[in-house]
Amino acid sequence: MCSSDLKGSVIVIQTKGLVEAISPNGAKLKEPVVRGSVLPEGYSIKTNLFSESVLLLSNGTTATIQENSVFKLLEFKQKPFDTQNQSFGQLENEPSTSQVTIEMELGSLVVQTKKLNKSSSFSIRTPTGTAEIRGTQFQLASSPNTGIQLDVAESQVAFTPAGHNQPLVVGPGKGLDATPNGAIKQIGRAHV
Repeated sequence: MCSSDLKGSVIVIQTKGLVEAISPNGAKLKEPVVRGSVLPEGYSIKTNLFSESVLLLSNGTTATIQENSVFKLLEFKQKPFDTQNQSFGQLENEPSTSQVTIEMELGSLVVQTKKLNKSSSFSIRTPTGTAEIRGTQFQLASSPNTGIQLDVAESQVAFTPAGHNQPLVVGPGKGLDATPNGAIKQIGRAHV
C-alpha cells in the first residue's frame, strides 16, 4: 500500500473492569479505556485481572483482549471503502485491502476476522513467533514463561516460530503450542 492510503480505525466497542491505554513511549494515559475510545497506531491496551476489552477494526475484525493482557497496534493501513449501508456484522469479506500488525507480548486474545482480500495481511507478533491470519476465528495466548497456545476454530493460521523462515499451518479444530525455547507441538483441539 502506498503512503496516501488511509489508516484503518480501531474502536473500543466494549470494556469490562479496568482497561488502560499506554502511549508509544510507554506512559499510561490518565483516562481509562471506555466504549467509543479509538486506539491509534503505536498505542497499547492493557487489561488487568477480571477485565477485558473488545475492539472493532474497520476491516470487520473483532478482537477480544482477555484479562492480564497487553495488546499493541503496531500498524493498520486500509484502503478507503464504502460499505453500501451494511453493518460490519453483515459483511462476509473485509470491505477493502488492509495491512494489520499487532504485538501480543503477554496475555490472551480471541479474534474473529472477515475473509481477507488476497493482497491483505493480518499478523500477530509474540516473543515466541508470528501468526499470519487469512480470515478465521482463533484464540492466541502468549506468555514469556510458557510461550504461546494457538487454537483455530475456522480457516487457517500460519505460525512462524521465532528464528525460523518456514511457517506451520494450523487448520480448523487444531492447535499449536510453542515454548520459548523453540519446542513446537501441534494438537487436535479447538477451544475458541
